[in-house]
Amino acid sequence: MVRKVRIFLVVLIQMIVMNFSPVVYGTDVASIISNLPKSYSGEFEWRRSVRKYQVTINFNRVRELPTGQVEARGTAVYNEYGTISRVSLRAVIYPETLYFEMYENEQRSTELAGLYQGDLSADLQTMTARWANFLDKRRGVLNVTANTKTIEEEPVLFQLPGVE
Repeated sequence: MVRKVRIFLVVLIQMIVMNFSPVVYGTDVASIISNLPKSYSGEFEWRRSVRKYQVTINFNRVRELPTGQVEARGTAVYNEYGTISRVSLRAVIYPETLYFEMYENEQRSTELAGLYQGDLSADLQTMTARWANFLDKRRGVLNVTANTKTIEEEPVLFQLPGVE
């Protein structure tokens, strides 16, 4: 009787663990390309600072590179208390580990002279990264999660007639 109870408990625990495990899309290139969310949002925060930015990242192009990595291109929109900054970006994802490097393509700003280095979660729903600035050695942290739908642009609060 004790043996049957133990077997039952082991099977029950395995079933519970399997049902609550996150979805893992695998680390093959095709799986990442087809399942990578097109939009993420969250926060960026400078280390040792109270400055926080709301961030939205939209990927509009995802493809395999000849080297076997996945490239995602798109835009990042930063909102710091109503001040909006938009930059283009390029992420390179390493399928074996889900490590990524993300570069912002904005040549006019010394604040953007650096890169993100971080990890995607196994279900591709969360990106966590550290920002390193090449010029002044400032550091920051990015934490974003997938949106259920792509956010095209920030809302327009008002628009002048005849102005696009």
